[in-house]
This record gives sequence, structure tokens and C-alpha cells, in this order.
Amino acid sequence: MKIYISSLLSGGDASAAGVAETAPKSGLGRVHWQYKQLTLAQRYTISTMRQNGSSLQAIADELNRLREEEAALKGEKSPVKKIAASTISRELNRNRNRRGGYSPGLANEMAM
Repeated sequence: MKIYISSLLSGGDASAAGVAETAPKSGLGRVHWQYKQLTLAQRYTISTMRQNGSSLQAIADELNRLREEEAALKGEKSPVKKIAASTISRELNRNRNRRGGYSPGLANEMAM
């Protein structure tokens, strides 16, 4: 299943398609990973695919495919860090609404 969300993706900057960065920040003997959050477009993809019964792995694969496609259109390298199924799981669990469902708009507001 392919989901085209180019209209949502095209308005962002180059960092909008990323989820994680591999460069750690260190301080006082601890390593703190910097990460980028899911975009609103990615959250809508998660919501749509989950409603259609897609597995967490299928959603992660689709988001990675979309990120690679966007990078190719911009003439950039493919993102090194992939979105994992566990990222999707955490997103769905962390951002449940009161009825137990997932709302991409609410999730995006809570992330800001």
C-alpha cells in the first residue's frame, strides 16, 4: 500500500523528514542522544495505516520508503537512521487520546 503525502511533506525543511540523529551530546559522563520527532505528515501516515490494519513493521517500512523518496527528490543521500517499528509502538502508546485512539494532530501538539 502506498500513501502519498507529498503536499504535507513539501512545505517542510530538510530536517522535517528525520526522526533520529546519531550524534550524541555528552555531559557529566552521560550520553544524551539528540533526536528529531516525527512530522505531522508521518503521524497522519501512522494513523491511516493503523486504521487500515497495517502492522507496526509495515508502517515503519512505509515511512522509511517515503523518507528515501523525499531525499531522492531533493537530491540528498538517503537517511542513514531508519524508523523502527518500536518508534511507531512508542508513538501510538505515548499519544493515545482519552478513548484509547490515536490522533495525529493531538500527538503533534503534545510533541511541540
